Amino acid sequence: MGANGHQPMPAAVWEAPNPDGGVFLIVRDDADASQIAIQAKERQAILYTLAEIGRLLSRYPEIAKIKNSFPGAMVTEVRRRSETAMFLDDDLPF
Repeated sequence: MGANGHQPMPAAVWEAPNPDGGVFLIVRDDADASQIAIQAKERQAILYTLAEIGRLLSRYPEIAKIKNSFPGAMVTEVRRRSETAMFLDDDLPF
């Protein structure tokens, strides 16, 4: 309870399945994260804020490029390029 007797707003929490069988909990901000940190630990869930998700997505600009090119496209899988794939895009040496 705050100094004026007000309750904090309840945390807004979204859940997404984790392919390993667990769950991701996604919250708006650090304040929401602190409200549900114990619950996340008890559930062995991985907790992210929207800012963290934004930082993760910024490392994959290709995703944004595809989403902009194909409105409504859904991300169903993300894979790292193999070491062999990077050689497939090089200029022909002759």
